[in-house]
Amino acid sequence: PPQGTGEKLESTQKYECLEIKGNKATIKLATELKNPPAAPADLLPVLPFIVEGEVTIDLGKGVRVESILKTDKTLKDHQGENSSYKFLSVFRETLSEKP
Repeated sequence: PPQGTGEKLESTQKYECLEIKGNKATIKLATELKNPPAAPADLLPVLPFIVEGEVTIDLGKGVRVESILKTDKTLKDHQGENSSYKFLSVFRETLSEKP
């Protein structure tokens, strides 16, 4: 959608259990757009939301203990031939235990 028009894009998130070790489960997640816009420049505002990564959950306590989410996308020809835009974001959050 053109920037600022308020259009919405449908997306899906896929989850896969990678490992269960002791009381902790590691889950892989990935976000994908169902129908990405044809114009690469129209993807710019949604790039921060197309994440993938891993989440670790303490099954005994029922809490998330760590999340590592990233977006690493390159849009080619977003402002004409031979242009490119690189978006890289890494977010890590870890649960701290009380001292």
